[in-house]
Amino acid sequence: MEISNNLNRLDLYQAQLKKSEALKPGAQQTQANAQAGGKGDTVTLSPEAMLRTSIHTAAQNAPDVRQEKVNAIKQDVANGTYKVDSRKIAAKMLKENAEVFGAR
Repeated sequence: MEISNNLNRLDLYQAQLKKSEALKPGAQQTQANAQAGGKGDTVTLSPEAMLRTSIHTAAQNAPDVRQEKVNAIKQDVANGTYKVDSRKIAAKMLKENAEVFGAR
């Protein structure tokens, strides 16, 4: 599965998050640096941005194939118990066709 979206900004956020996590044990040192050098830059992310990041990470970590589902279907085919519901297939085909051509 591939998600094509402009998610490079989320990758940058992930890299920055990892850097900030690495600095947590030395938070006192960071505070001392901030006091000595003035104000530092800060970034605040909206809840939507945080959600997008977690969704992106989950999508990247998801397997391409749901092997347990594939195995169950193979077993049903081998047993002769796999049934195709032609009405469901036709309904989904009509729905996808309507979405492609803008009909409702």
